[in-house]
Amino acid sequence: MILHILKRTFFILLGYGVATIASGVVVGLIFAYSTNSMMNEIFGIVVIAILFIGVYAALPALLTVIAGEVLRLRIRVFYMVAATLIGMALPVVVQLDYWFIAVGLGFGPIAGLIYWASAGRSAGYVPDRISLPV
Repeated sequence: MILHILKRTFFILLGYGVATIASGVVVGLIFAYSTNSMMNEIFGIVVIAILFIGVYAALPALLTVIAGEVLRLRIRVFYMVAATLIGMALPVVVQLDYWFIAVGLGFGPIAGLIYWASAGRSAGYVPDRISLPV
């Protein structure tokens, strides 16, 4: 059972990390393109966007993961809608330009799908208990 919990935790963290990296790359490139940044600044902007999204989306994503695991929600739409809402609410909470809401609306479903593919499709799975022979 402990190995199962460690495995689930690993896949949850992996899914969150990959979805955060993908979202950060898209947001960073869009921001760099909109501000006409030079090529040597783009990498730094992308890294900052990844860290920014990773930190500020952690709590809502944690609540989404807990809800998905407890309720055993394995449907793609749940994670896609949750990621979209998080992506749209994040710019409002930290007072960014409102066009970032459109970025969250556009990339949120993809981030949710990335998470679902790595961890959400087996949410709430509990392996059958194997009884030891007496």
